[in-house]
Amino acid sequence: MCPHDKRCLHAAMLAVFFGFFRCGELLEAPTTRGCLTFESGMLQVHLPRSKTDPSGEGTTVLIGPAVPPYCAVRAMLTYLTATASARPGSAVFILANGQRLNRSTFTAHVRTLLSTSGVANWQDYAGHSFRIGAATTAALAGVPDHQIRSAGRWRSDACLRYIRTPPSSARTLASKLSSVRSSP
Repeated sequence: MCPHDKRCLHAAMLAVFFGFFRCGELLEAPTTRGCLTFESGMLQVHLPRSKTDPSGEGTTVLIGPAVPPYCAVRAMLTYLTATASARPGSAVFILANGQRLNRSTFTAHVRTLLSTSGVANWQDYAGHSFRIGAATTAALAGVPDHQIRSAGRWRSDACLRYIRTPPSSARTLASKLSSVRSSP
């Protein structure tokens, strides 16, 4: 994979994960380079349209800085700087062959990376896996459900279906339950 496509995919994967995006919101919707701004060290992505925005007013997603190499803000700045000649009205993510990065190409690249990394069941992963992963990671980090719901722009408690409980949590559940002492 060429350096341009690596930068493009790196920025896209981090933005999709840390923005709790549905892939279509960022890759296929009318989201353009003009929808991206940086303010106070944060990446702001204005979604002109979203599944949870029936009124069509749009919504802005804020992504804060993180520790490199997992910083979506830095990855996006690096990618945008390398592609500075692109028009503000063009798609956010353009591959070296001039094609817009879409959901199927994104998924194909993710699966290739997982497969070559030896991840089991790599074929089960898709673009939505990033949204599931963001919700699960947030829950494991102790982020309250209401904040996960807000970050993912869920209008209901549907976000709870996205949170996967790892087997390691089940392993410690019995000891946690047995350590509770009730008072008479």
